[in-house]
Amino acid sequence: MTVKRRLLGSFGASSLGPIASIFIQLVNVPVMVRYWGAHLLGEWLLITTIPAYLLLTDLGFGNVSSSDMTMRLHAGDQQGAIETFQSTAIAVLLISLSFGALFCAVIFFLPFYRYLHIAVMTPFEARTTALFLCVNSLLAIQWTYLTAAFKCVGKFAFSQLSMNVIRILEGVSVFLVLIFRAGPLGLSMVMTGISLVGTIWLIYMERRMIPWLPLGIKYASRERVRELFKPAIAYLAFPTGSAISLQGMTTLVGALLGPLAVAVFNPMRTLARASLQLSEAVKVSVLPELSAAIGKQNWDLARKIHRSAFQAAIFLSLLCVGALGVFGQQIFAMWTRHRIAMDVPAFYLLLGVVLLNSAWSTSSAAPLAANRHLRMASYYLVLTIFSLVIGYPLIRRFGLQGAVVALLLCEACMDVIVVRMSNVLLSDRWSSFMAAMFDFSHLNIPWLRLVRKQAS
Repeated sequence: MTVKRRLLGSFGASSLGPIASIFIQLVNVPVMVRYWGAHLLGEWLLITTIPAYLLLTDLGFGNVSSSDMTMRLHAGDQQGAIETFQSTAIAVLLISLSFGALFCAVIFFLPFYRYLHIAVMTPFEARTTALFLCVNSLLAIQWTYLTAAFKCVGKFAFSQLSMNVIRILEGVSVFLVLIFRAGPLGLSMVMTGISLVGTIWLIYMERRMIPWLPLGIKYASRERVRELFKPAIAYLAFPTGSAISLQGMTTLVGALLGPLAVAVFNPMRTLARASLQLSEAVKVSVLPELSAAIGKQNWDLARKIHRSAFQAAIFLSLLCVGALGVFGQQIFAMWTRHRIAMDVPAFYLLLGVVLLNSAWSTSSAAPLAANRHLRMASYYLVLTIFSLVIGYPLIRRFGLQGAVVALLLCEACMDVIVVRMSNVLLSDRWSSFMAAMFDFSHLNIPWLRLVRKQAS
């Protein structure tokens, strides 16, 4: 299979997840409100926030191991790839079990249900539901190193499709639970059961499709874990910085402008960020191919993949941003049932934030693929914190538009830093990179072929 076909397959599989998740969320929420009521739904959403933090306890090892295994395999070091796989699997399993035990202790020995003001569910139901959801999260963490095995051999599309199917089944299970009049405890049990079957499926297919890459402890190495520790921890800077940007700016807006401003700001930001799903799908699709090209020292191919990914992400983002620029106000009004008035200038600025974010996020695939993202991660953390610092006077002076300007400045700085860093890594000159952005000769589109034919 060619690189192009693998990329297209990976993009298609990666795009399925966000699209299905958005659809399921849009359908599930009103259905759950109807059968459970708003109060019980609120309690369910509160409990789901507890195990959600467990998803961060792989400490980034799954992502960096994927890049490391791919580079080693394509550099001819198959034994090194096996060592990384087994070392990462043991490390992630032990870390996740340790944090899981801590979370279980909190669930059973602290009255967390009181702190969350849970009244409809009994203490037993709240604790047992939280326990099953924790197990569900622990199972999902194991997917990080299992999917890394598929990525390193060019089976990324299969792993993404498998994970998305599991998540879709979890979403659909809500309807089955509601049909049988079960509550949150029943839903958490069904979701955990589906995740368990999905994990067994991934392990079985990994052993069948990649028999030379076995799970075990024979080749596990502490030295390899230490080697991957620094880039793994650096990887955590991205979800941490994103949380600072999302939650921190919301808190700042609320503190300076009040809850009503938050009720306007958050829905606008959510709507604007919807288009990021496509650029993120582009990014995750090219990561394995970039790691493979870097492992082979095939810099021409690496540059081509990076340029094409950047071009595709910008094109898709422009389409989505353009559509939201035209229809965003109508969508927002229908979505909020005309109960919230949009700050139109702030929304247009948010679309600019999204466009800039999609650019540097896609370009970051190059350093991430090579596990050379420590500096980039540090810059991102510093800039997200800086956006809150400059956001304070801007919000006081310009309101919501000031908050968005602070975000815009952060994203613009990241664009300059990350694209330059990626081009240096890939030995790509800025002039050549920019010229490639306006080169569509590699696209197999009928009307473009006709234009080129007439021009010649």
